[in-house]
Amino acid sequence: MGETEEVKLLGVWFSPYAIRPKIALRLKSVDYDYFEEDLFGSKSELLLKSNPVHKKVPVLIHNNKPILESLNIVEYIDETWNASGPFILPSHPHDRAQARFWSAFVDDKTEEVKLLGVWFSPYAIRPKIALRLKSVDYDYFEEDLFGSKSELLLKSNPVHKKVPVLIHNNKPILESLNIVEYIDETWNASGPFILPSHPHDRAQARFWSAFVDDKWFPALKAAAITKSEEAKEKGMKEVEGGLLQLEEAFVSISKGNPFFGGEAIGFMDICLGSFVGILKAREKLKGEKLLDESKIPFLCKWANEFLSDDTVKNVVPEIDKVVEFLGELEARAQSAVSKT
Repeated sequence: MGETEEVKLLGVWFSPYAIRPKIALRLKSVDYDYFEEDLFGSKSELLLKSNPVHKKVPVLIHNNKPILESLNIVEYIDETWNASGPFILPSHPHDRAQARFWSAFVDDKTEEVKLLGVWFSPYAIRPKIALRLKSVDYDYFEEDLFGSKSELLLKSNPVHKKVPVLIHNNKPILESLNIVEYIDETWNASGPFILPSHPHDRAQARFWSAFVDDKWFPALKAAAITKSEEAKEKGMKEVEGGLLQLEEAFVSISKGNPFFGGEAIGFMDICLGSFVGILKAREKLKGEKLLDESKIPFLCKWANEFLSDDTVKNVVPEIDKVVEFLGELEARAQSAVSKT
């Protein structure tokens, strides 16, 4: 081939589909430029331009022409650089047919994982973190909070019609913490355990997670939307009191480690950590310093450790983006209250 050839590969480091063309290119001794995509963040312009239909990796770009789908790319590499390295597909038609048949069997039997969510939702953030901890590849579908709900959402969650919804091989799993537990149990051979191994520790993690969802966050939500200053003051005292209780729980459960889960992010970290972005956004928007180092120093340190963890980066939305959205959300909520 000529010296002017330009070969690029777009992939994600852990994706088995992206690994395939890497192996094929190496077999053929083909030099190429590799571009790592962020599975959980924004897709690159190059990916969106090269694969506008599925918007997925891998993509091989050969002299500005994109080739899609991993096994299709492998065959393209085999045919294009047929004078270099060993043949990848067998030479006999029957053997080629057999290779394609069993490859299709492998891929068609591969797990299909979909997640329906809303970008800012703390509940939708939870399964994203869990899936990332377990290195599970999935397709993400963004729902419109203020518009029409998708047919897939209505079909998958006909009772509550809410996100998040995890769909695993066409079977929906609902409720954020239930989904996190499902992910932990289903992909138990991959990544760290999310729930503690000891029954007492698991019970503690579930208890405090229920406290966060059933008591602490509803108090914060009510205080945020009420028009009564008295009710707001009372609600914020309840929120601050809850954080003091969570501070004590963290000291007890973490045993000197950086996370509730120990050395690594666990179940309770995912539950409470999903709200950290909102707390920091409210501080910027309203001047409410709920994460106050003078009152809850251990929890403040934990919150910073959580946001800086590689598993969480690019999953929790940017604070400024959340600030803008919260302003819009509160305006909508207060408008609805004034009409009742």
